[in-house]
Amino acid sequence: MQQQELINYIESSILEFGQKFINPKYSCCFFGSEGDIKCYLYSLIAKNKEFLEDLEYTIEEGDKITTLRLHSELPTFEKINTNPGRFDICVINPDDAAKDNLACIEIVWISGVEESKKILKEELDKLSNISNDLENGYIIILNDYKGFTNKDMSNLRKFKENYNKITFFVFDAIKHRTILDSELTKNGKIKY
Repeated sequence: MQQQELINYIESSILEFGQKFINPKYSCCFFGSEGDIKCYLYSLIAKNKEFLEDLEYTIEEGDKITTLRLHSELPTFEKINTNPGRFDICVINPDDAAKDNLACIEIVWISGVEESKKILKEELDKLSNISNDLENGYIIILNDYKGFTNKDMSNLRKFKENYNKITFFVFDAIKHRTILDSELTKNGKIKY
């Protein structure tokens, strides 16, 4: 698969996951934790065996290792708040690629607005940090919080303006709705 085909596959897996999250049949009980969400999304991506094939990779020290292309909890290159950070899900590039990481995904589950804004900013900072050497950053925002308002949606648009190189996916289990990256960048209001 070419890189763009891999990206298309990752994005379609994110959308497939999102449809399950916003479906009332599944949203309240199917995903009990962020760990469940990561595992489910990982399994959707891993359906394509190319993500699980051995990949020769040269680490910073120059040693060659064999690894998988798809990882969960892959360490970041840059420390986060003085601690090593980790990407929720990451797809690494082969050695000849310009960037080490083809795609990294962070998931934010909104359980209360103020705390979630802080976590969202931290995750966006991680994805946008140039030291983390990634080509495509994705933020998946999951909402099942009934107190989420139009103002909160406007704040998401501001985050998108400030982090315009990261692709946003918003899945809202309360309104059973998907809001894509392109909707956040349009002028005008998102009807929420």
